[in-house]
Amino acid sequence: MENKRKPRQMIKAPIIFIVILVIFIVLGYLLQDNRYLKIINNNKLKNKGYSNEEIILINNYPNSLEYALNNEYNKDLITIIKDGNYIDSNIYLYIDYINTNKGVGISTSIEIVNEK
Repeated sequence: MENKRKPRQMIKAPIIFIVILVIFIVLGYLLQDNRYLKIINNNKLKNKGYSNEEIILINNYPNSLEYALNNEYNKDLITIIKDGNYIDSNIYLYIDYINTNKGVGISTSIEIVNEK
C-alpha cells in the first residue's frame, strides 16, 4: 500500500510548486512599475468622476494625482493642468487661489501664483 502513495505524493509536489510559482509570477507582474497601485488609483479616480482621458493626464503629474486622490472631483483640475504655465508643485496653491478669488480666471490665477 505504501508504494502506491509515494507516486501520488511525488506528483503533488511539482504541481504545488508550479501553482506557487505562477502566483509569484502574477504578483511580480502586478507589482512591477507599481501597476497594482496604478490600477487602484485609476479606479479611485474613476469612482470620483474623472474620465479615462482625464485619468491619463492626471497620472502624468504626481502632485496633481495626489490632489485628485485626496479630494473630491474638481472640474477645474484638468483645465489647470492643461494650462501652458502649469507647474505641478503649485497645484495646491492654484486650487486655493482659485477657490479664494472666484472672479479671477484660471490662467490668470496660475500666472499670479507662479509670480509669487
